[in-house]
Amino acid sequence: MQSYLRCMEQGMSIKKIAKELGICIQTSFDWRHKILSSLEQFVPDKLSSEVECDELELALSHKGNR
Repeated sequence: MQSYLRCMEQGMSIKKIAKELGICIQTSFDWRHKILSSLEQFVPDKLSSEVECDELELALSHKGNR
């Protein structure tokens, strides 16, 4: 399971993780959804540390400019 989590951290797709770990795509799909649903249930009582943002993406629109 730790290998699966490492792959998720790297942003790998369900299919790519399945191939990497030698598991079927359905198992990869099931594991991802079990992990994500368990994280949804985790709500910290209080945030006690700093929150940092590594990247910021803003949509740039030139609509109306000539």
